[in-house]
Amino acid sequence: MAEEWLSVKDAAAALGVQEKSVRNAEKNKRFPNARRTPRGKSVTLEIPRSDVEAYKRTRRRTTRRRTPSAQSAGLSAPAPERVSLLRAALEIEENPSDRTKIAELLRQVAALLSR
Repeated sequence: MAEEWLSVKDAAAALGVQEKSVRNAEKNKRFPNARRTPRGKSVTLEIPRSDVEAYKRTRRRTTRRRTPSAQSAGLSAPAPERVSLLRAALEIEENPSDRTKIAELLRQVAALLSR
């Protein structure tokens, strides 16, 4: 059975990468049996399917890092008690002389932290 030769475009599609990635892999000798065929003034790169499959099995896959969402980071939407604590903290910031509010706020924060 004859070897099937793939163009850079077809190899990229088979690997699920961009054509530039295939060209870079070829420059790094990842396709040992690739051949360059002159076509007029240009040169066509052809890669055997067996080389593409071998590369597919051995290549390191990388993924883009995404900013984690609040849920995947283990955070949830602010609980109503947290919102009320933030509002109380803002009120105290505006009027820091109210010691009873400050003491109550500190007790609520301590209760939340002990959970």
